[in-house]
Amino acid sequence: MEDMRYDIGRLVRVAFGKGWTKYRVAQEAGVSPGTVGKVFRGESANPTTIAKIAAALGVNLPEIVVSA
Repeated sequence: MEDMRYDIGRLVRVAFGKGWTKYRVAQEAGVSPGTVGKVFRGESANPTTIAKIAAALGVNLPEIVVSA
């Protein structure tokens, strides 16, 4: 799963479209705001963390996988 790449920009667009801050995303996903910030900046993140953020935003993980 480490070779997976994700369209993080889509997560950011969905979050901002909902009017959610990284703090709200973090609360809904059960992760820290710092972690959300790292993911939104495109820094390396655990696939489980990305899945939690995607689920909190109502995005299915397969929809943001861009390559394997």
